Amino acid sequence: MPLGLRPTKSRSEICGGVRGIRTDSLPKAAAWTTHRSEWGLFDAAQAMPRRMEMPARDAVAVRDVGNRTLLHLIGAVVTSRRPAKDNGVRWRAALLAALAVVMTACSAGPPPPGGSAGDGRFDAFGTVATDPAAAAKVPASVKQAGKLVVVMNVSSAPVEFYATDNKTIIGLNADLARAIGKVLGVPIDIQDVQFDGIIPGLSSKRFDMAIASMSATAERLKTLDMVRYGEWGNSLAVAAGNPLKLAPETLCGHKIAVEQGSIQEAKRLPELSAKNCEATGKPKIDAVVLPSQTDAVLQLGSGRVDGVLGDTPVIAYVASQTPDKFSLVAELNRSPVAIGLVKGSDLTPAVQAAIQALMKSGTYQQIFTKWGMAGAVTAAPALEG
Repeated sequence: MPLGLRPTKSRSEICGGVRGIRTDSLPKAAAWTTHRSEWGLFDAAQAMPRRMEMPARDAVAVRDVGNRTLLHLIGAVVTSRRPAKDNGVRWRAALLAALAVVMTACSAGPPPPGGSAGDGRFDAFGTVATDPAAAAKVPASVKQAGKLVVVMNVSSAPVEFYATDNKTIIGLNADLARAIGKVLGVPIDIQDVQFDGIIPGLSSKRFDMAIASMSATAERLKTLDMVRYGEWGNSLAVAAGNPLKLAPETLCGHKIAVEQGSIQEAKRLPELSAKNCEATGKPKIDAVVLPSQTDAVLQLGSGRVDGVLGDTPVIAYVASQTPDKFSLVAELNRSPVAIGLVKGSDLTPAVQAAIQALMKSGTYQQIFTKWGMAGAVTAAPALEG
C-alpha cells in the first residue's frame, strides 16, 4: 500500500511527507552504503529505474540544491509491494537509500557562511529604517498593491536557496531583497521562478523585479532596466583533482553543463567554443543545458558531464564545501550583475535609491560579507546600458 506520499514538486510537502514514512514498514534490505559505492553518492536513486526494471511510477530522482540533497517525487507513488524475486533486495536497498538521502536533506545540511538555519542566516532587517528620500520614489501602483513581488531561481547557495525549514528563502539575493523592502517601506514577497521564466514574467508585469544574479547582456537590455548590485564572473568546475586536465582553452568535444537561460548558455560557452574549438577545426564544446546550476553540479558529481560553467559564487561555494568531489579551475568574464525590472519601469529610480542608501549605511557590505562574497561588491547601483 502507499507509504503516505503523493505526487508533488513542493519541497515543503516532499519533506513533510518523507518525515512521516516509517522505514521499518519496508522489507529488510542490505545496507545502502553498498549501493552508494556501486553507483556513486549522487546516482543511487537515479540508477533504480534503468538498473532494476522498476515500474515507471516508482522512479525517484535526486538532485542537490544548495549543497543539500533534495528528493523530487515526480509523479511517483512509492509502494511497499514486493517486486520480482531476482531484483527485490536491490530495489528495496535503493529505495531505502533514496529515503535516507532525502531524510537527511530535509533535516540538515552543510551551512553556508553565516551558520546553520535558525542561528542567524535569516534576517528580516528589522533594524533597517525606511529612507524617506528613497521611499518617496516608490510608485503609486506599488503602494496600492501593498507589496513588491521579487523573483529569483531558488536553487544555488550562497546566493538563493532554501533554509532547512524547506520554505524560507535565504541567501545574498534574498537578503538584498528584504533590505531593499525595508528601505522603501514596502513588504517584500519573494517567489521562486525558473530562470528562463523570469524575463517573460517581468515583461508581462506579473513580477515587479528580479534579483537573480543576472548579467546585463545586450539582449536583456532590450526589454529590461538593469540596476547593478554586484560583480562576479563565471567559473569552471571539474571533478576533484581535474583528472581530464581541463581548462577554458581545452573544452573542445567535452560535455560542459550550464543553466538554462543563463549567460553561460547564451553567451559564455558559445564564445569559448567558437574561439578555441570551431575556429581551429576542433569539435565544438558539447553544451548540456539543465534547469539550474545545482542540477549541473549534480551531473558533474555523477560523471555525466565533464565540467560545469556557472556563476563564480555558486561554483566556488560547492567546491569549498565538497573539495573531495569538485575543483574550481578558473574564473572568466568578471562583469556586473544586476536587478531586472521591466523596461522603463517607474520603480527603477526607487530601487537605485534603496541600494544607495544600503551602501551608505553599511548594510549592503554586511550582506555580502555574511555570505562570503565581500569581493563581489560594486561601487554604485548604476543603471546598465
